Amino acid sequence: MKKEYLHMYLTDEQYLDLMKKIRKDIDGVTEIFAEDSTMIGNKYTITNIGLCAEAFDEKGSVFSKSKYVTRETAMWPKDFDKIGKVKYDYPQMFAMKYRQSNQLCPLDKRNKGGFNGCFYTCRAFKDKTLTMQEVKCLYDEAIQKEENKQKRK
Repeated sequence: MKKEYLHMYLTDEQYLDLMKKIRKDIDGVTEIFAEDSTMIGNKYTITNIGLCAEAFDEKGSVFSKSKYVTRETAMWPKDFDKIGKVKYDYPQMFAMKYRQSNQLCPLDKRNKGGFNGCFYTCRAFKDKTLTMQEVKCLYDEAIQKEENKQKRK
């Protein structure tokens, strides 16, 4: 990856922190929500248990200010500071930085990443028998693996 683009991606530490925050929050989740929008001009997929859950706010609303995005993890930190202070708030203003290709979501069935989307390999969308206990185990394993990786650095 080119050095001039590094500011657009989460660091390994930010990635680990994001997984830990979502893992803590899914303790209270009882039902898996996975939406595949088919709206023309507004195509998205999102689930409340994957790393794409960073788009949810405290009330569970999609595409509003996320509780997971901080100034340090925001794609545009200067715009992030303006949220609520400008006339129009756009979702892009508080978007999180991209994950690096090796920073997979615990729900992704792939062993190594790529820059294509994860919809076709996401357990939330493709495994209708997935339980919350399995989701928690997947997060615990991914967090442990990332912590071990960072200790070796």
